[in-house]
Amino acid sequence: MRNKEMTMNDYRAMYAEYCMEGADRSRLGSGPVGLGPWPPESFTEFVAWRKRVEKYFDNNEDSS
Repeated sequence: MRNKEMTMNDYRAMYAEYCMEGADRSRLGSGPVGLGPWPPESFTEFVAWRKRVEKYFDNNEDSS
């Protein structure tokens, strides 16, 4: 499990990197099963998607 919750500044930094990689993402297609559509189209959607990803990985860590 993660030690701390991510802050909005953490998400903003991740989103900025995500936006810079836009050309590479266009060829990826859909995202991981159960984590929703890829790519999120706004910062708000990105944060919601990222929180689902974090929850998914937290749940998988608990079961190992």
